[in-house]
Amino acid sequence: MQTSERTAFGSFVADLHELFATVTDGRQQADRVVARLEILLREPGWLESMIDVPAPEDYRFRNFLLHRDELGFPAGGSGCMVLAHSVPPWQASPIHDHGPCWVVYGIYQGRAQLRRYRVAPEAGLSAAFRLEETERVSLDAGQALAFYPGDAHDIRSIAPDKRLILRITSQDLSQVEKYNYDPHVYTRRPAAGGD
Repeated sequence: MQTSERTAFGSFVADLHELFATVTDGRQQADRVVARLEILLREPGWLESMIDVPAPEDYRFRNFLLHRDELGFPAGGSGCMVLAHSVPPWQASPIHDHGPCWVVYGIYQGRAQLRRYRVAPEAGLSAAFRLEETERVSLDAGQALAFYPGDAHDIRSIAPDKRLILRITSQDLSQVEKYNYDPHVYTRRPAAGGD
């Protein structure tokens, strides 16, 4: 039995697959995913039909894999992933990148602040980096934003109640080299798993 909510997500997945099959530029892919995801985010109830949404008292960071595709960017990799995250109030990610992949964050419920950083090598120090915040955006439910390959960024929940965030990655992040950045000691280290 297919509900209209499943159909809304199914249409999104079909569009995503078609996009990877026809558009090869990563930035164009990410920008188009933002536009298409914002349409999906305006559809009520589809996510609740796919996952067991945590009760408010049980909100902790949890991942829900919604879809894994064989196509992705860069081509020939592990394929894109669509995930939902339940996020506790005011929780923030470390500053990180997704290596050669792009990522699109979309807000299903709640509100989030996303920041983009320029990573500049410190003069004369091969392993040291300086981070400069270049963009700060607050997103409400129904809005999405892309980070391109190599973009250092962080995301913070700024909602006191329900927070469900969607994340579309152009590859399985557990299969790519990516980094977390420590702004206090000006270094980066490899990030583990699907962060």
